Amino acid sequence: MLSKVAELVLKKCLGHKDNESLLIVTDMEYSSFSMAFHESACKLGISSVISCKESSKFPDQEPPDAITAAMQNTGIALMITKASMINTSARLLANRKGKTRIAGISGIPKERLPLLLNVDYDSMRKYALNISGALAKASVVRVTSPSGTDLTFKIKEDGISHNAGIIAKKGEFCTLPAGTLNILPLEKTVHGTIVADASIEGIGLLKKPVTIKVEKGHAYEINSLQLKKIIAPHGAPALCIASLGMGINPCASVSGCPHEDIIALGTMFIALGDNTHIGGSNRVPCRVNCVIKNPSIYIDNYKLPGIAALNEKNCDASEAVTEGIFESASEIAFSLGNELYKILFNSVNMPYYILDIDSQRFLEVNQKFADFTGYAREELLSGSITAKDLVSDEDMALFESKLSKRKTITTEQYTLNLKNKKGEKTFAQLHVQYLKLKGRNTVIVVVYDLSDMVRMAKNLREKMLVLADSNARIHALTEKIKNVPYMTQLLLNAESEMEILEKASAMLCDRQGLAYKSASFYFAKENKLRLFYSSQPMPGNDLAVNTNASAEKEISIDSPHPYARLFKNEIPSVENELQIALAMKGRQETVGIIEVSLHHKEKQLMDENEQAKRGYYDVLKTLTNMIGLIIENRRLYERVQKQAITDRLTKVFNRRYFDNRFKDEVRRAIRYSRDLSILFLDVDNLKTINDTYGHTQGDLVLATIGSLLKKNSRDVDVVCRFGGDEFLILMPETNMENASLKAERIRETVERTDFPAANNASALKTVTMSIGVSALSENIKDHETLFKTVDASVYEAKNTGRNKVIVWNK
Repeated sequence: MLSKVAELVLKKCLGHKDNESLLIVTDMEYSSFSMAFHESACKLGISSVISCKESSKFPDQEPPDAITAAMQNTGIALMITKASMINTSARLLANRKGKTRIAGISGIPKERLPLLLNVDYDSMRKYALNISGALAKASVVRVTSPSGTDLTFKIKEDGISHNAGIIAKKGEFCTLPAGTLNILPLEKTVHGTIVADASIEGIGLLKKPVTIKVEKGHAYEINSLQLKKIIAPHGAPALCIASLGMGINPCASVSGCPHEDIIALGTMFIALGDNTHIGGSNRVPCRVNCVIKNPSIYIDNYKLPGIAALNEKNCDASEAVTEGIFESASEIAFSLGNELYKILFNSVNMPYYILDIDSQRFLEVNQKFADFTGYAREELLSGSITAKDLVSDEDMALFESKLSKRKTITTEQYTLNLKNKKGEKTFAQLHVQYLKLKGRNTVIVVVYDLSDMVRMAKNLREKMLVLADSNARIHALTEKIKNVPYMTQLLLNAESEMEILEKASAMLCDRQGLAYKSASFYFAKENKLRLFYSSQPMPGNDLAVNTNASAEKEISIDSPHPYARLFKNEIPSVENELQIALAMKGRQETVGIIEVSLHHKEKQLMDENEQAKRGYYDVLKTLTNMIGLIIENRRLYERVQKQAITDRLTKVFNRRYFDNRFKDEVRRAIRYSRDLSILFLDVDNLKTINDTYGHTQGDLVLATIGSLLKKNSRDVDVVCRFGGDEFLILMPETNMENASLKAERIRETVERTDFPAANNASALKTVTMSIGVSALSENIKDHETLFKTVDASVYEAKNTGRNKVIVWNK
């Protein structure tokens, strides 16, 4: 992967030309990382030299004179350092005097560099040039955001530059990963309010917005003590509004890393402090980027359109119509939340997309889906291509029937043929999740390419047909293999990992399947291989049929045991007298180990016929890979599903899950005349805890309470976080009396608990909860009334002294 990144940087970003030499300037601690770039350059035929220096103690520290001279006498240079060298005289002289083209990579963890590969640099550069052209004509610029930012300023002459990742001329410079449009405001013309709601350099991700009041280009009021402490050592110059910048990189996200947050599409950073790196005059050893989300930019009262509109052919940003522009990908990203967005569109190695049901328009797609369809990501998001355009003619009726029921079926999976841009068909399975997103009827869809599995099944049949020509018993085996596609479909339709293992074991051991004597499955947990499932008792074990055996048999992965070596891919298989073990491989890693035992007749057949033995082995290996892929896909899907309904901080269910489950439980209880109670729990004085001990302590209190509520609830109870300091517990088959007893036990447990202290702070005083209780009755017969009564009960508890339980009895 790193070699691909190096080739992209050298060929695309730096635009290496024949006979140009490369100089890599690096810190000692980054030397191994830089050596990988050096080796990649050599493989590409580029003359490369590495120059190491001691790590800088602070940003923009000048390198040794020898490195300064070397930077002025090379064609291209790459600065891979921990601290930035942007504002050093060495860099400025190399660009201006030496005409060297330079790219800098500083402070970015190397595992984040692969995001460079997914950027459409040409489109990003075009977007930057369009915006630059519009801004160049502006007399007054205004920036607003949903969180409250409202800032106006004038632009300094020649005060617009972009960092779009492509260095086209001598003496140019960019930082990587690229993706900013930098604006230098005219000093003393910046007025208004900044509300940073994403992150601040030196603080990280923000739990609550930070407000900065600005007058005549200087901040005069800041409501964050942390930000004040960062700026205070540098005096009044550090309060200068140095520059602004738009993030234009669609592959970056707001993660708390300052070098990445400022380039994320849909953000804008406003920097306090030094502005000399883009031509300003305020030099101070401090530069703090405050990042805001979803900014709107107005040029002389005309709103700039989003990236989709500006990338359209012949579009002039200064004349673009602002009404009717479709939501950008970044808006969708923030509506889902950064963590879920990362999982769906950055981390998961399979095609994903979000679709507007009513218009059939793609709201967001990841690069894997674009590659799968053969269309560019911009084509799919432009609205010219809809979901129906990708469905084959023979499966259109199936697709439309699913579409007609989409709003009533929240989760579904089915298979059909999809066609790409060239008209080629691929057999695929769609996993569909319906969501109401920002008032729209949408679905999140993951696409599983089944073509490889179908191809493997076809290869199996072909191999076994050859064997059948020479042996009747092998012909019988071939007949069984014809069922492989059906077997694969059964596994894909399994609802859980245990069901996958049960069905796979049945296929392997059934006489109508592959007729093995037994099948066992080992999975890794806590650095040990554990026997998780077996079709029958194993020799030397008291393992019962279809029993979780993780406590009965385990092997250390670090041991020399053959299965440990097999799991680590050190050997291809383990074969004993009547047993074969193979590794189940996913796309990127080994999932586990499958072990099968043979009947004596099959062993005798393989001993007598080497061709038959090879065929049996190939069949088992192919099925093992199929099972590994299916288990890996199921785990990825379940991980996404779980995160969609779980509150990240407290690990209990979130409000969206509660809203869906609450109505279902009330309907079930009323229909079958069963008891149902509900507790509404409110943490007393959480705001005081936050103000006294800090929000980190407050979060620790909430997380501890979430854990206590789960420990003190049954499996059938539904524990949810309803709001900031509010929790709900649904209790099926529980009447009002028992619910009130349960509420009192929880209240006492919380009051007795010694809550852990954050940041070595002094121990908390007692944390208490106010709890309301209500239940279905003759006077409470629907979910709305039930919620109103329990809400009124907890309200009474809070307003009559707190730390008590109030039971609805009116």
